[in-house]
Amino acid sequence: MAVNWTGSYAITGLGSGTPTGVTSTTLTNTNATFPTSPSLVNWTIRVLTGVGTGSTAVITSNTSTVLTFSGGWSSTQPTTGSTYELVAIIANGDAVTGALTFGNNCITEIANNAVVTVSSAVAVTFNGTCIVRWNKTETTYATIQWANRTTSTMGAWTGLNLNGASLSGGGINWIKIMDAATALTIAPGSATGTGSGIGPLWVDACLNSVWTSSGTLDQNKVWSGIYAANCKSANLGYATGGSSFSEIFQRCWIEKSFSSICTFASNASTIQMLRDSVNLCLQNQQMDNVGGSSKFNIVQDNYYSGTEQNDGAILMGNSTGTGTVNYQMQRNVINSSRSGFGGGSSSLGVFKSAFNDWIKDRWTAFQCINITNSTSYGTSTSDNDYMSGTNGGCLENIDTSASTTSTATPHQYSVLTATRTNAKSVRNRPLVIDNVVVGTPTDKSVAVNFDCQNGAVSGQGSSSVTSDSASGQTVLSTTTTTGFEVNELIEIGYGTARYETARIASISAGTSLTLTANLAFSHTAAQADTIKKQLRHFGLPFVRYGTSSGSYNMQTEIPQESETRGLLFAGFKTTYNGTALSWNRLGHSLTLNNLYPSTTYYIQACAYTPHGELLTSTETSFTTAADTLYSDPGVANVRLATTYSFNGSSNRTGTARIPAIANVKIGYAYDSSDSLTGTYDGSDRYTDPLEANVKSGVTYTFNTVLKTGIYVLAVIILSTVLQFPTDRFGKMGGM
Repeated sequence: MAVNWTGSYAITGLGSGTPTGVTSTTLTNTNATFPTSPSLVNWTIRVLTGVGTGSTAVITSNTSTVLTFSGGWSSTQPTTGSTYELVAIIANGDAVTGALTFGNNCITEIANNAVVTVSSAVAVTFNGTCIVRWNKTETTYATIQWANRTTSTMGAWTGLNLNGASLSGGGINWIKIMDAATALTIAPGSATGTGSGIGPLWVDACLNSVWTSSGTLDQNKVWSGIYAANCKSANLGYATGGSSFSEIFQRCWIEKSFSSICTFASNASTIQMLRDSVNLCLQNQQMDNVGGSSKFNIVQDNYYSGTEQNDGAILMGNSTGTGTVNYQMQRNVINSSRSGFGGGSSSLGVFKSAFNDWIKDRWTAFQCINITNSTSYGTSTSDNDYMSGTNGGCLENIDTSASTTSTATPHQYSVLTATRTNAKSVRNRPLVIDNVVVGTPTDKSVAVNFDCQNGAVSGQGSSSVTSDSASGQTVLSTTTTTGFEVNELIEIGYGTARYETARIASISAGTSLTLTANLAFSHTAAQADTIKKQLRHFGLPFVRYGTSSGSYNMQTEIPQESETRGLLFAGFKTTYNGTALSWNRLGHSLTLNNLYPSTTYYIQACAYTPHGELLTSTETSFTTAADTLYSDPGVANVRLATTYSFNGSSNRTGTARIPAIANVKIGYAYDSSDSLTGTYDGSDRYTDPLEANVKSGVTYTFNTVLKTGIYVLAVIILSTVLQFPTDRFGKMGGM
């Protein structure tokens, strides 16, 4: 039965405990003070330990000490030695019809696969010591949305608020939030503090912001696997207050929204980091500090793409404050932006740009790296950045010399006042598709396997294990540490059974990388496993093919819906039309079907990046097997002098002879259509003994004719007196 949830719930007494009395329809706890306004109607009693563990009952009424329900317990009735808890389970079909707040000692859950609607402009709030159990899975995630969704329902309700509540399991995951003004607000002290995780989370059609994190207390949150689309204004993530905590956004996918992740605060966290994410937005992603000093805003390993409206794919700066902040932008790919790296109006500390790729920009007369207030950045640098596109960063205008200070020329480094090192004439970490392996073709299908990998080159984060590095430890010995940086992900043992990824915590120059977690496998010097910067977010894989080299008029199906791509990336889906896909995975496997037998095909393994760039492997060919629907009968089984052809081969002639009807048993039909009947009676192989030579009364058959013998045997009489011999006619001899 659907439930309409409204009211402010708090269990000031015992929301869990041991009953003092139990019947088939009641549970009593004289030590408790159950709320009665609003009451606990529709709440669930769940037995935790003792007799009846796991049994439940749904409350129909209650007093301050007695809970009443109908229908009995779901299984064994508990006893006074059992323990229980009270849970507000929001189930499929339930609705929030007014302000809904859960407070002290409340335990709340959202049922698997529940779709919950909101029908008034209110918030769903979780306060105080409320415990929220949202730990769902990819196959059980729940949805909360406006009751009557239309194109104009953005911001129709306030959103979900966590205000000091704790999260069972340490995270909020697999929840889809739609039509809210602010999808999820995390207040200080929520999510159990340090190390808390939020995501995967699906946000769609929210009005002004996707998520916020605000307050003055230590938070140390990690937002991971966030998919946000179709948001009208800004996707906003910010932290205010606190002097020694971090806020990390990773593996987020933002698209079809006005702006991307914005992080700013009057007194932001010590470290605000955005990494391993994709931003496909109309406006920009911004990290802005409006006050506070000694802060670090880091943007690394992300994809950015916008439209001609895009003022900046990445805007970093201090818009109004006076505090000094260090900004780092590393290993990003930026496309379709008028400007990418901007400063503010006040003293901002240090800008550092390194190993970024600025590609396919549509604007003219712009600066890829544009520091607005040059006097604020005395030690700012741009190292190993690659730029290409229109006037803003044309190839002929790139100075690739080392240790060059640029103030005006080339103008993609406009107003940069400090040393800029070694601009790149080729992309950093080019993405490649390799290890293409074609399986054994059948007559009509074949499996194709390939890898998407990071094409790191020497000096840009490519190394190998140089001495034994055992599992269960964090130190990884390397031949070189050049090009590796703290906080970035690496791949170890690519293409081996020892493959794993890890994040760098610190670097011992020239000798080893210390990781944030222990190695899962041992990597020996003899194995010399490769160590590379992790593969950046890769596009959806597919294979294109044709029957002529260099001409591919067919391809495997790939998802086209942007929503599917985003959900796939964020982890909401792992298959599309039954085909396993991934943005960041080795060992892609796709099957080509409906091929022609005995035909040579030419193929390329391909993928599209989030920017829409087409990446291809070198061409590979294979030939399908002969058709398995029929086989050659062989000339010995084909009628003499009959010609036939098999599988396109030259004509063959049968050698099988058909006997004449006189050589086939009488009445026996033969040849391929049983149109001939034999007449051979076998008379040349045996003769009829005739009835006169067969004992009288004995029947026999000759050549299908039934006959009866008429030969009569003589009766022999023996005499015991005379004993005269007789001849064969019964006559006595000699007479």
